[in-house]
Amino acid sequence: MATGNAVMYYPSGERSTSQLMIEQIMPREVVRGAEYQYQYRVTNLTSATLQNVVVNQLSSSNIEPRSSNPQGAASGSGIMWALGDMGAGEARTIAINAVSTSTGSAGNCVTVSFNNSLCATTNVVEPALRLVKEATSQATTCDPIVMRFTVSNPGSGAASNVVIRDTLPEGLVTADGNSRNIELPIGTLAAGASETREVRVRATGTGTFPNVATASADGGLTAESNRTSTVVTKPALTIAANCNETQFLGRNICFEYTVTNTGSAPATNTIVTASIPSGTTFVEASQGGTASGTAVTFNLGTIAPNASATVRYCVRTATVGTVRSQASVNAGCADAATADCSTEMRGIPALLLEVVDGPDPVEVG
Repeated sequence: MATGNAVMYYPSGERSTSQLMIEQIMPREVVRGAEYQYQYRVTNLTSATLQNVVVNQLSSSNIEPRSSNPQGAASGSGIMWALGDMGAGEARTIAINAVSTSTGSAGNCVTVSFNNSLCATTNVVEPALRLVKEATSQATTCDPIVMRFTVSNPGSGAASNVVIRDTLPEGLVTADGNSRNIELPIGTLAAGASETREVRVRATGTGTFPNVATASADGGLTAESNRTSTVVTKPALTIAANCNETQFLGRNICFEYTVTNTGSAPATNTIVTASIPSGTTFVEASQGGTASGTAVTFNLGTIAPNASATVRYCVRTATVGTVRSQASVNAGCADAATADCSTEMRGIPALLLEVVDGPDPVEVG
């Protein structure tokens, strides 16, 4: 307990190694029963802010505090003043009004403390994924189907270990034909960034193939793409033959072939190739057919689904027997089809007329 003024340095007791100085300023003498004032002066001795500075008046003897500025709070048998943060070199004063009810000595004890906290911050982010898928809308079984995946991060932080995955529906396979599973590692995708990958697949049959892809990243991030749909078609050709069963020598032998597209896609670059039978001579052809060597070729161009085209050509022979024609049709992405037709050649029948003149009768005499 100090008499009159007193100074304390906290925490070491030495000014040079302490952070706070507290001065207790007491009157040298007071009158019993008369109100008087004493003070605590707290000074920050450092060049930095001290946090949570607290002054505690632990006990008092023959001193009855009546009021203070700033106002204190009861703490056990004493009073506590929470001064908060004090800037570098800052000083604050606590003024207490009190009375002493007995003669003799009056005094108190006080402590001071601070509690600096170490604070750190981190940036809280939220990455996100968005996946957009595009695919060829229509194709034939011979065309590649192009699938384009664009994954983006509309969030506020990087997405790590981003992977795009797609399980193709039955009837679609990767370009090498070995798998229906597509996996595209992207890696780290920064906030606001996007990456695009393109994959070619093919169809093993016809039909409509809907599909949805997914993207994932560390932290349980997932995204599902929009649904795409690809319609796959294929041309299919048939060829039917027509010719006379018999024909006579000296007349043309004509063969007719009708090509029909029974498939779901146009048959492009449709070519009919028909043979010129051995021992015959080419005479003529319809549909712009041209003879070369032992064959007649017809270029029918594109035949729409459910449409047909007919070609005809004629030959001539000087010998009897069977004349057989064979024809095949080919088109883009269509399987070849064949047909044949035979005509039996016969000679023309002839009539032989013989005139016999018998002897005339002679009259007697």
